[in-house]
Amino acid sequence: MSHSAAVRQNLIAAIRGKARALGRHASADPALERHPAVEPAPVSTPEPRSELSEGDIDPYTNKLIATFIIEDNGFRVYLDKEHVVHCSPVKKRAGYPKSSGGVFNSVTYLETLSIPLKRTSHRLPMGRLLGEAVARMISDKRAGAAKFMLEKAEHYLNARKSELARMWYLSAAGAVAAVLALLAVGIWMARHRPVGSLASGSTALDVALTACCGGIGAFMFILGRSNMIGMEAGAGRKIHYVEGAARVVAGVAGGFTVALAAKADLLLGVTTRLPQSHALAFMLMLGLAAGASERLVPNLVGQVQARVGIKAGASQVEATLDQSDRAKKEPAKKKAAAAD
Repeated sequence: MSHSAAVRQNLIAAIRGKARALGRHASADPALERHPAVEPAPVSTPEPRSELSEGDIDPYTNKLIATFIIEDNGFRVYLDKEHVVHCSPVKKRAGYPKSSGGVFNSVTYLETLSIPLKRTSHRLPMGRLLGEAVARMISDKRAGAAKFMLEKAEHYLNARKSELARMWYLSAAGAVAAVLALLAVGIWMARHRPVGSLASGSTALDVALTACCGGIGAFMFILGRSNMIGMEAGAGRKIHYVEGAARVVAGVAGGFTVALAAKADLLLGVTTRLPQSHALAFMLMLGLAAGASERLVPNLVGQVQARVGIKAGASQVEATLDQSDRAKKEPAKKKAAAAD
């Protein structure tokens, strides 16, 4: 063995001995034993809980689960406390079915139209139908599975909105008609206690009673054809109140017009040939008919115009002008013919 090889081996042995001494010193240090090295824990996003139930808060939407519908294929479908549909993922990589955007658009559209039902008992069934539509899409993994439930939900919504609008319309019309009925009863009870000109058999009393009957007749017309009147709950409560009250007020105006026509002897003199009690009953009947009919008052107005000589309509005016022009031209034609 050469001198250089011996020196190299001695150097390696010295280094190994120094390393062993340092290792023993480190293991004997009490400070290192009290504070051992701690490796940092790996950072990871927690998985959404899949054991949620009604009454819990969904961590994905931060909404209260009021009505649980389904949990399948990595999604949770439920209704919140306002009966709005939510579809939140349970797994990180859960994917929505193809064409699911159209289903969610339809659900949002129907939920928007159902706002008038918000404070009624019909909002929960509506939300359940929409939630079941989303649940069918999630379970079957295709958007077409939700079509049937969406159609049922739309049919249910249209029926409930029509009922709500009809209730608004009839309640306003009924309130005005009730006031008119009470007014008519009050006038009738006071007929033997003359107050001013409201004495029994007076023109004012008969006209007032007939006008009230016109409003009641209009309400009878509304009750008979309420299912044929176009109503839309989405227009709001106020417009239905105004339309219902206006229809009854129009009936009052019709009864008032008929009463004046009867007193003016424009109804073929029928009321003048009847006894006083029968004449009043006949006028009240005319008032009911005027309120319920859409043609009686316009026809009566047309007869009045014909009697006083008022031309109703531009075509009749043009015909009158043509006749006057022809009358002026005829003498000139006769003179020209005589000259020839």
